[in-house]
Amino acid sequence: EHYLDIKDSLASLHIHFLVDRPYPVIIFHEGLGALQMEGLRLLYPNLAFHRLDESFLKAPYVNIAEVPKIIGGHASVGYRHMCRFFSGSMFNYPLLAGYEWFWRLDSDSFILGRIEKDPFVTMRDGKHV
Repeated sequence: EHYLDIKDSLASLHIHFLVDRPYPVIIFHEGLGALQMEGLRLLYPNLAFHRLDESFLKAPYVNIAEVPKIIGGHASVGYRHMCRFFSGSMFNYPLLAGYEWFWRLDSDSFILGRIEKDPFVTMRDGKHV
């Protein structure tokens, strides 16, 4: 299910933004297979994959045995680790240290129309942090 979302998300990003701006795209994942990665590279060749290690997914101060497996009927432990990573740890992740800006999208983020103005150029030209 997530793989199909990633395919559709990457295709829409390529069509509506990357076709004129071949920025690198990094896909953080927890276990995409080689065939899946190859299929995604066919959609957009300037693609890198990075498997997240558990040290960035799990908080060292949390005793996992004491954490409820599900909260609110759908928020699994894995989902909560992902939220923690994307809301904090990601900003200190070594792979992103060389980038001044990045644009984080979920696997089910779909760009539905052409993006005329490049947000990275806007950030650079405006000297935005």
